[in-house]
Amino acid sequence: MVTDWALGLCNSGHGKLGYDPEIFFTPELSYVAKGICSLCPIRWDCLDRALAEGIPFGVWGGMDEDDRRKLSYPYHRVRCPGCRSTAVESNGHVEICHLCGLSWRI
Repeated sequence: MVTDWALGLCNSGHGKLGYDPEIFFTPELSYVAKGICSLCPIRWDCLDRALAEGIPFGVWGGMDEDDRRKLSYPYHRVRCPGCRSTAVESNGHVEICHLCGLSWRI
């Protein structure tokens, strides 16, 4: 499916909304941009594009630079979700609990 970028609420040509593009690139206004993105019909496509292309600046798909940077770090559990043990080992893609044997993807 091809994304119709003209449907984006950030698009200055979108009906009467016409938001100033600076809203999406001014850190002090990121909360406003995120609010606009939360209502956008192509929000997830926008976020996918920003992540795929490594776009370093601005709010894309409801996430600012810091939010997107956090997504790039792997998430590691401190405790097993099954038995709550801390005997957890990771190989980069899968974590395994040595106590109960439960494993999960990260």
